[in-house]
Amino acid sequence: MSTFSEVGNLKNVTNFGTLISFATGYGATYAPSNTAILLTALNTKKTTAEADLEILKDTEIPLNKQRGIRKALFEPLRPLSTRMLSALEASGAKQETIANAKTIHRKLQGSRAPGAPKTIIDGKDNPDTISVSQQSYDRQADFLQEFIKLLEEETQYNPTETELTTASLNTYQQQLYAINQVVKDAYTPYSNAQITLYQTLYTPETGLVELAYTTKKYIKAAFGARSPQYAQVSGIKFTRPKK
Repeated sequence: MSTFSEVGNLKNVTNFGTLISFATGYGATYAPSNTAILLTALNTKKTTAEADLEILKDTEIPLNKQRGIRKALFEPLRPLSTRMLSALEASGAKQETIANAKTIHRKLQGSRAPGAPKTIIDGKDNPDTISVSQQSYDRQADFLQEFIKLLEEETQYNPTETELTTASLNTYQQQLYAINQVVKDAYTPYSNAQITLYQTLYTPETGLVELAYTTKKYIKAAFGARSPQYAQVSGIKFTRPKK
């Protein structure tokens, strides 16, 4: 599916309503032979598009709520990783174990060794796809699990701070996994709503935008390129999504 913006979608639907208003004002002189651009058909398409926009908005609200919860839950991860590493270094663990821990820690911090790909958490999601950001959240939870397993295998690691114990860390890590799944589950209806709206607006020949262009062409043909009627609608803009 091509990229398209919420602003562009809303503007297309709003401008479609303006186009219909002008066409309605022409009365009986607006009489296309193409049934797809009869006023009844145009109004039906407008109603469908408005309903699709509303559904998209309704599904975005819970998605954004869960994204906010996830962002807050992941917020302590980086400083926690630093404390985990420091606790391991202070425990008397072997240097090889500490070196492996530092590698995982770098991944959790979003930093990298020379030549390694950078891992980020930016708190954002591309609404059109399963984003790089989402994958990053998944990876961060996986990195934490990897770090915990390393600590569990190190007999010297036995911190007195409750939040640094492997039991507490495992509980936190499971919370991260859980919220990632919650966000994915909330994303599904939002993504489906996007698909439906996209089809309503941009399907070739039958989509709202194509019907708008066809309607403008009919008005140009019916009243003339220099007519005041065509002057009313010629400047009404409709945009197609970028491919």
